[in-house]
Amino acid sequence: MDIERSRYSEMELEGIRCILQRTVDARGKAARIAAAVLVAFDAFYVWAEFFANPNHVMGAFSFSMTVLVVLEVLIWWFVWFIQIGLLKRDFNRAVERGYPQLFTCRLR
Repeated sequence: MDIERSRYSEMELEGIRCILQRTVDARGKAARIAAAVLVAFDAFYVWAEFFANPNHVMGAFSFSMTVLVVLEVLIWWFVWFIQIGLLKRDFNRAVERGYPQLFTCRLR
């Protein structure tokens, strides 16, 4: 709210932006690591289905793998939106309202 009311100097606003950008970058890195872990779990599932289970049913495997991947993508997107998207959106909107002349002071 203070950003929307233009209560900070340009330097203070840039400091806030830098702190938030580091937070966004760290959360983005964590999200990429989580996605890599999900891919590793999926690879293990495929390995377990084909090599550890000699009597696998291809139709059931295809369906379960598709459902698993869709759920993982939805969960990953939801977590990204909650952790990163809302933070960026709220900050950028506040900057647009309080400091319309400082277009460069937005989160990327």
